[in-house]
Amino acid sequence: MPGTVSGFAPAASWMTYSSLLHLRVRNVTTQQQRAVAAFARANLSEIPYGFFSGLSTEKAPSSPSSLQCAYLPWYAWQRQGVDLDSDGGRLVTVLDLAQSPLLEIIQSW
Repeated sequence: MPGTVSGFAPAASWMTYSSLLHLRVRNVTTQQQRAVAAFARANLSEIPYGFFSGLSTEKAPSSPSSLQCAYLPWYAWQRQGVDLDSDGGRLVTVLDLAQSPLLEIIQSW
């Protein structure tokens, strides 16, 4: 959310939102999933929220100065060689992820 920094929350905390899209990357190994999670935990916590993450600088800098909800998982997977951005544009949005053929919808409401 604007004015906050990235961090960790229990899965149950998402129940307070009016809509949710739970996606999973297709055809990856448990080892790849763990590598992405470890990378995100070590490198993408305590970063300020930014609506336009990746737009005003290079799309995937070595260390992002801001994150938003779609950019964070895209960035973590991109660093492992998996580009989840369906249109390849400069801005990664929830729609870009939802339309990615590399992702499957697990649950939505």
